[in-house]
Amino acid sequence: LLVTSALSSSRVAFNSLRVEPTWMMLGQAAGTAAAMPQMDKTTVQRVNAAELQKRLQQASIRFQKP
Repeated sequence: LLVTSALSSSRVAFNSLRVEPTWMMLGQAAGTAAAMPQMDKTTVQRVNAAELQKRLQQASIRFQKP
C-alpha cells in the first residue's frame, strides 16, 4: 500500500509539506512507485529505490536525499 498522507515529519516540517505543490509531488512519487511493480513484473516490496528516483527525476520531480 502506497499513500501520500501517512508520512512522518516534525511539526515544523509538516508546515512545509502541506502546501499544494509538495502534495502533488508526493502523489506523483506514490503513483510512480505503485506503477513500477506492474511494469517491472515484481512486487511493491522489491521496487528498486534507485530506479524510482531516476524515474522521478525524469518526470521533473525535485527531491533531496536526506
